[in-house]
Amino acid sequence: MARTTQGTVYKRDKQGKEIPRVQERTTPGSWYAAYQHNGKRIRLALGQEIHNRETAESKLKGLINPYTASSSVERTKRAYTAIMDAEDAAKAAKAERLRVPLAEVWERFPLIETVRGRTRHALSSSVIKDNESCWRKFLGFLAQVPPAPTYLQELTPEHGATYSQLLRQGGKLSSHRHNVIILTLRSICRHAGLEDARNPFSAVSMYAGKPVSREPLTLDELMKVCHAATGELRILLALGIFTGLRLGDCVQLCWEDIDSITGVIHKQASKTAKLAVMPLHPDLLQLLNETPKEQRQGLVLPGLAGRYRKDRPSVSLLVGTHFRKCGLATTGPVTPGHLLRTRLRGFHSLRSSVASMAVRAGASAEQVAQMLGHTTQVSREHYIQAGMESARKVIQSLPSGLFASVASPTRLALPAETLNILTSENIGELVQVLERMTATDWQESRDRALAMLGKKTTMANGK
Repeated sequence: MARTTQGTVYKRDKQGKEIPRVQERTTPGSWYAAYQHNGKRIRLALGQEIHNRETAESKLKGLINPYTASSSVERTKRAYTAIMDAEDAAKAAKAERLRVPLAEVWERFPLIETVRGRTRHALSSSVIKDNESCWRKFLGFLAQVPPAPTYLQELTPEHGATYSQLLRQGGKLSSHRHNVIILTLRSICRHAGLEDARNPFSAVSMYAGKPVSREPLTLDELMKVCHAATGELRILLALGIFTGLRLGDCVQLCWEDIDSITGVIHKQASKTAKLAVMPLHPDLLQLLNETPKEQRQGLVLPGLAGRYRKDRPSVSLLVGTHFRKCGLATTGPVTPGHLLRTRLRGFHSLRSSVASMAVRAGASAEQVAQMLGHTTQVSREHYIQAGMESARKVIQSLPSGLFASVASPTRLALPAETLNILTSENIGELVQVLERMTATDWQESRDRALAMLGKKTTMANGK
């Protein structure tokens, strides 16, 4: 004889008292189930998701269903089904708890490092800021897509494909920039826990096209843009020419980065976080000396730095506009595989010009790469000891007289009797003084050399 299983549902208030059936809809409380199986009475809470008698009775039916079958085989099947349903419900509940609101993705899973194998590489502050900007702009796009998703797990491949198409049709991004944005968003979603199968950007294809380097400027073109520049733009161009630093690093250069004693600039590149160390070119030193000493605090270019913080592209556009006013073409035709007209010349052309002029003047590619910060980051002391001589050779190979107000260095005319003294046994001491002369102590070295020559001349005349 089959054993029967019966049950009922009821509702209790916060004090644990059972609520009459006629008051169940108006009185807050929790639902419970009670059923009897094999002579044993079982009571249990049905959970906060139960809000009325209909759902409570449906859940009770699911609880007692495995025990109401007439045969043991049927009871086993029902029990197995109940277990599987319970596991599915548990997985769904866990997935619900793990769902990440889109508004909290960056705060909880910021993309601040990359992982290659077992090695983690910290990203620079500018790259982290750009990564966050990419995500914020994507959220702005999602807010305009009906129905707007709320959780990261609600994103679909259609969202990724639509956003990619929007970037391509915007008319303001290069193919390389489009690819960078897509790869960044893909990495953020992966970092937040989305597997590649559910990542909305996994199937987005990259836009083909080889990157185009900025063309270096010829010496005549450099003369044009430098002579026509005024104000902070003039110093900005000088920094780009005589240091090879990138635009952001030049604009945000501080007086503390300039060592006036050793005549050297130390600047950590914001893009690569590598230390760039280079000697001061005499023309650049003279331009910097135009700023009164009492004003040499904080930023070297405060006006352009403030503009750069508010709107980075505006400073690059300012340089491009200046180039065009000087008769230089800054863009070329649209090449296959690109979205926009090829940008031929810009501030980055100054960096290319430094490398080209230095190599033509005899500097090696390794020396140029070291000065421009293309090598691994090293300590300041080690760099000065091992690579400063190479950097000086690069700087010395750059032309002088590009800026109208900076006069070319004059040569010292020596009398005949002094030239005769230079062939004596004291020439070694004088040569050492001249070789050690730098852009910062040239006056002292000059006076010392002249004093030596004056002393020797007197001695020669006395004889």
